[in-house]
Amino acid sequence: MSNTSCNICDFLIATKGNWRNSIYINCGNNCKHTQEVQCGGFLLAINAEGSPILVSASDLSEIIGMTVDKAECTVTIDRKSFESVFSSWIDWQADSTNDCTVIQAFNRSVSHCKIVQTNGG
Repeated sequence: MSNTSCNICDFLIATKGNWRNSIYINCGNNCKHTQEVQCGGFLLAINAEGSPILVSASDLSEIIGMTVDKAECTVTIDRKSFESVFSSWIDWQADSTNDCTVIQAFNRSVSHCKIVQTNGG
């Protein structure tokens, strides 16, 4: 299982198995980081410990085999609103103000996703 899949599993647990129970972060066309591969929208859920979980909308679409429509999410916010509301958390996730803070937070959450493996036998 890849780290991205693990992150998506955590996200689906937080949304009770329905991505529509999340917040869509709309990066929009005015993003100065449009060259980023994963730019195009993110889904946000909060886990049982109160920590944000970010999932790339395009990654989730690929895994579930359907388009993630932001209009079907609980709410849609723009990137600047996300950065404003979660500014303290983002300060711990983002290393650079020159790069997209949402993508940095997403990449950090994926890299910290722990995979527990059990031995059979």
